[in-house]
Amino acid sequence: MMTRNAVQVQEEEEEEDDRQATPSPFNFFHRSARSRTLESLMWILLSLFSGLSDATRDAISKRSSGTIPHVMISWSYSLFALPFFLPVLLLSAPSELPLEFWLLAIGIGAAHVLGSLGVVYSLSRSELSLCVPMTAFSPVFLLVIGPMMNGHAPSSHAILGTVLVTAGCYLLNISDIRRGLLAPVVSLAREPGVRMMLLLSVFWSFSAAIDLNAVRKFGLPFWAASELFAIAILFVPVVIYKKGLKGMTPMGWRTLPLIGMANACSFGPYLLALSSTHALYVICLKRSNIFFSLLVGRLMFGEDSLRGRLIGASLMFAGVAVISLWG
Repeated sequence: MMTRNAVQVQEEEEEEDDRQATPSPFNFFHRSARSRTLESLMWILLSLFSGLSDATRDAISKRSSGTIPHVMISWSYSLFALPFFLPVLLLSAPSELPLEFWLLAIGIGAAHVLGSLGVVYSLSRSELSLCVPMTAFSPVFLLVIGPMMNGHAPSSHAILGTVLVTAGCYLLNISDIRRGLLAPVVSLAREPGVRMMLLLSVFWSFSAAIDLNAVRKFGLPFWAASELFAIAILFVPVVIYKKGLKGMTPMGWRTLPLIGMANACSFGPYLLALSSTHALYVICLKRSNIFFSLLVGRLMFGEDSLRGRLIGASLMFAGVAVISLWG
């Protein structure tokens, strides 16, 4: 008969074996403090890379919006990103899918078709450094939608984050304050791209709540790949109706895969983040695309007021961080 200490040692060894046998691509990082530090560093780099990929996709989309049909740019987000996720779709597909899955996939897919069209419209009508920061309002609107869906009131941290995001939005056009206290808000309201991006932020808040429910039921990798597939397929009748193919040039066909690849480079790390213990931090850092968009807007499009917009974007990023981590 084994002693109590021997039993404990055996249980600890079995637990260690179970941890080592756990299927995770980052299992080898859990063996030392130094390895855990490297893991954290890797997640930071992945999240920043995701944000940079977002900014790259938006910049190419904006640059191409004058020569490539908007519907084709919107379609490329899913069409040319899909090949990177097809293996996930094929390997993780269950043998049987309920009717609820098909209804959700079609409904969310159709909504994202409209959302993609709205993004390209927004980028084509207003400056990049004004449009992209509006995405910081998504978690703010989710604070309003959340209580409607689950009955939980927002915390004090969530309210603080909302104030920071709103104040940052005001500062984006702080250079206009010489025309009046409300001038920064009025100038933003006159931007059609900014108005569209704010509307999309409301939409993304609703879709995020629905996506979360679908992920819980069908699993993250499979649902994400299925959603991307549904968007690509549902875009086909829209492209036909808009006669998008007729407006394409050889240069356009060379550009669209770059947009899709940039979207895949953003989406991939995001999916990895949601399956890790660092998910909240990576999702928060993914909003670094706000800063990258400011720099890209200045370098590629000569957009002005970089200093004021940088201060405003910093406050908006801080607000998102407060809501994401403590809200």
